[in-house]
Amino acid sequence: PNDEAVTARLALIEGERLGRLDEALQSTQAAVARSTNCRPELLEAHGRLLTAAGRKDEAVPFLERAAAAQPSGRTWACFLRALSASQTRSAINTVRRDGGAVLGGINSN
Repeated sequence: PNDEAVTARLALIEGERLGRLDEALQSTQAAVARSTNCRPELLEAHGRLLTAAGRKDEAVPFLERAAAAQPSGRTWACFLRALSASQTRSAINTVRRDGGAVLGGINSN
């Protein structure tokens, strides 16, 4: 599908419910590569699938972008889960530096 939100939903079903992570990741990776401005749903789905595949360091930037673009409890939970298991020092520094601004946006909604 060409709709990023639909691609994201289908990939999550395929990867998380059906256990076909490789196929789901191929789908989201292709959609991310095609897009000039990814929708938060696609970024979150790709990050969740990367996390499920044990590729947490790769997942962090996608989940961070999703959380910044469309803050929600679910997106932040996925981001923080990946971040806590990640060895990406720069991601931790980014949260320390920028987290307050993003969290401020959540609190104002």
